[in-house]
Amino acid sequence: HGQTPAHLIPLWADEATVEWFDLLIHPTVLSLCTKGGLSVFDRLWIWSETACKGDAYEAIQVRLEDMDPNLFRLLEQRRHGDATRSTTRSSGSTARSMTSEEGIAYSVHTATTGV
Repeated sequence: HGQTPAHLIPLWADEATVEWFDLLIHPTVLSLCTKGGLSVFDRLWIWSETACKGDAYEAIQVRLEDMDPNLFRLLEQRRHGDATRSTTRSSGSTARSMTSEEGIAYSVHTATTGV
């Protein structure tokens, strides 16, 4: 399914998840996606928003923000609907407009890999 060890961290709002995060998460893995397109960053951030009985689990959110502030800002923009700009990518002689999710994923990949 294209999952990495970072995609398989058990998600509980407790110290065990923080320990797994500290062991397995590095900025270089945040943009890795499953075959379905779910990045490590999105999985952790989306879960952490409501992990504490509907409230944010700040231990993980702070780590994600500190690890890569650019990714954090991109996700915040998407959450608030500000990432609606159309991004165009060329592919040989054809070009198409990316969805906002593809644009964010491309930006995340570029921010973490420099490519």
